Amino acid sequence: MKNFRRMFRSALVALLVIGSIGGLLPIDDGAPAADAARRRSRLVRPGKALPTGDTCAESVPSRPEIRPDNEDENSYIPVKEQDYNLIPWTLDTFGIDDEADAFRQRIDGNFAGTTDEILLWGACKWGFKHNVVRAMAVAESAWRMSKVGDLDKGTPSYGILQVKAAFHPGTAPASQKSTAFNVDYALGYIRACYEGYIDWLGRQFDSYGPGDIWGCVGHWFSGGWHDEGATNYVGDVRGHARLKIWRRADFDNWT
Repeated sequence: MKNFRRMFRSALVALLVIGSIGGLLPIDDGAPAADAARRRSRLVRPGKALPTGDTCAESVPSRPEIRPDNEDENSYIPVKEQDYNLIPWTLDTFGIDDEADAFRQRIDGNFAGTTDEILLWGACKWGFKHNVVRAMAVAESAWRMSKVGDLDKGTPSYGILQVKAAFHPGTAPASQKSTAFNVDYALGYIRACYEGYIDWLGRQFDSYGPGDIWGCVGHWFSGGWHDEGATNYVGDVRGHARLKIWRRADFDNWT
């Protein structure tokens, strides 16, 4: 028995050492909520039903806050018409197939939690893999709601997933005030793209159609379709997801 316990302790130490390689922090997702969340961490194919925001809120496991500076934005639930007023997603108003407007109507930012919990909630609500969404947030802002980008281009982008007010009318100021809204809107738009609803993309690019998740992730960044900027961005996102950058001990210093 003593030998068994000694072997067990040795094996446990070895696992902890392996887990620490590369500066990764150990993660305890908690159960059974984590099991439910993992089951929802999948890519929902075009045309399939999506879970509701409330359903996803119930499945999100408790996650520690690694971006305390996001506290105010993480707790803020936006008020429609006061904080945001999205125009209809139609061919006439936005160059998007009218069927996508059902997605627009789902966007409300109605969730509060830690930064990671919000990312998990958004991924679940819009049918995307958790680590892809986490990795996008790394590439866009290092998980910081205070991030303002593209000031030199005259079309600033805001928040954790860098929503451009000029290209996405009616999103401000909610996109700056609410982490959940920022995530909800960005992923809602990417879902519309993934479903094949971005009509103007289809008119410009014969290769555009439903089911190209990486094309749509790249489109969110560049506004184009499989162009150089999009390709480089997708490479960054895939790399961040593979390495789980948000678990690195030095992620606190990322900007």
